[in-house]
Amino acid sequence: MAQRGLKPLRQKWTQGPRWRAHNRRFAPKSQAAFNADQHRLLPNLAMPFARPFNIPMPQWLGTLLLAFLGAQACLWANTPIPWMLGPLIVTATASMAGAPTYSLPLMRKFGQATIGLSLGLYFTPDMVALIGRLWWAIGLAIVWSLAMGYLCGVWLYRLNKARNPDLQRSTTYFSGAIGGASEMTQLAEREGGRADWVASAHSLRVLLVTITIPFAMQWGQFNGHAMWQSSPIAFDPWGLAALIVLSGLSVALLRRFHSANPWFLGSLAVGILVTALGQSWTSIPRLSA
Repeated sequence: MAQRGLKPLRQKWTQGPRWRAHNRRFAPKSQAAFNADQHRLLPNLAMPFARPFNIPMPQWLGTLLLAFLGAQACLWANTPIPWMLGPLIVTATASMAGAPTYSLPLMRKFGQATIGLSLGLYFTPDMVALIGRLWWAIGLAIVWSLAMGYLCGVWLYRLNKARNPDLQRSTTYFSGAIGGASEMTQLAEREGGRADWVASAHSLRVLLVTITIPFAMQWGQFNGHAMWQSSPIAFDPWGLAALIVLSGLSVALLRRFHSANPWFLGSLAVGILVTALGQSWTSIPRLSA
């Protein structure tokens, strides 16, 4: 009787829309499809050493190697921010050329956490005091950026709605909002917008800004104030390990509360808290001078 009583409930669940969505999300791929996804080869330019031996390379690993070679080229050319410009230009060019570039989501999250922790280490007590004195200017800048992002989103919506009837306001708003590319993309996806369009818009903005501004500052020989430099302390592996552990706990807490970008915000909060309290545990290791 118990089995017969549960049968209608099981049929209702397995035939409902949630079960079909579950199957589409977790349905196993065929072996051929799995191999095609995991062992795509980049063009000959990206893997000259692998092709002669017919060695398959995972798509993400080939992209990572290509980005590393781009960084090394910028280091050789003595360009500003080589570890950002090199991978950005090389991977963007390869993607536009049709190469099967791919970034592992977990590696992207670790990158966001690294950036957040690195930025947090700049919030020294002197910097926090300066922020406290200029709170009104920071507030005005926030209001201005929100207003400009909203107006830009409205303009993009009116400009493209006729050509794209399915265009959502969330897509245009987050495409025009002044914020980080990854954060705006994640927020747009949560609000039902086209994440790929938002990512493309912000990627183009980041590409233009990072290519023009650093070169202009390098050629103009502009130097920042000493206050903006990170703490002049040596790298300590144990201090870095402690920061990583605290960042992991902060990320886990924010994920539990469904934060939009817990990997960045969690590590940023830890870096700000530790540095603002005058604690100098470590610095982020530098790969180049």
